[in-house]
Amino acid sequence: MEEIKKIMLNAKPKWTEKSLNSYSSNFSKIHFKLGNQLEDEPDFNYIEDYEKVIDFINNLAPYGKPMKDSTKKNYYQSCMAMVEGMNGGR
Repeated sequence: MEEIKKIMLNAKPKWTEKSLNSYSSNFSKIHFKLGNQLEDEPDFNYIEDYEKVIDFINNLAPYGKPMKDSTKKNYYQSCMAMVEGMNGGR
């Protein structure tokens, strides 16, 4: 999760610690399902497969209930921060 935070800070240096923790937690859930957890160096390139990520977020249903649009927006924001951070940030 520290690697995720570093990448996100590269994109969003003004985020507070609370925001960073929240968005990195959201992205960690996506990474746990879609990413390769077995490698020493995490590979986040799957995030650029937009259709796969959007489908995953749209089908998330914690506690058996679909997520609200505002919650989905937070997941999308975490993905956008990762893509931006991976591409050099601001």
